[in-house]
Amino acid sequence: MKLFDLIPQKLSDLLPPTLNQDIPAPIDQVAEQVLEVGKLAGYAGIGLAIKTRDYAKNTLNELIEIGEQALGETPTQTTAQEETSSEVPAPQEPAKPSLEELFSDASENIKTLTSKPDNATLGELYALYKQATIGDISGKRPGITKVADRYKFDAWNRKKGMDRDIAKQAYIEKVESLLAS
Repeated sequence: MKLFDLIPQKLSDLLPPTLNQDIPAPIDQVAEQVLEVGKLAGYAGIGLAIKTRDYAKNTLNELIEIGEQALGETPTQTTAQEETSSEVPAPQEPAKPSLEELFSDASENIKTLTSKPDNATLGELYALYKQATIGDISGKRPGITKVADRYKFDAWNRKKGMDRDIAKQAYIEKVESLLAS
């Protein structure tokens, strides 16, 4: 058996004719087995690729169907009794903002003041804000050389024990009064 008998024609056309020599019998059998295994592996690879493609295609089609169903669903149908009912629904009151929302708005709105409040008002705002967000003060009172820090500490310390929600409400009211004036 010759080498070119074992390899595909297209490949043998690319090789020099001097390579087309007789192959000894044991090598000949091994070469044929290797070629068969290679062919089988190639076919298996192609088969796997086709199966994977088909699986992906089926999965994609299922997802498309689910999406179409989700988009195509109509809102729940009203019953005949609901359609014939002549009652006009009572107007709903607009939802009141929560204390948290009002507090957050107030802490943003305070930044829009055109003039700076006096120190007593600033201290009160600081103390209410800290009490509302953190709660009771802790730690040591700053030293006498740190005047501003000491002032803030004392203002916040006066709010000690005040409930956070009450502090938030007081802060909101204080900001609203400053914005109104």
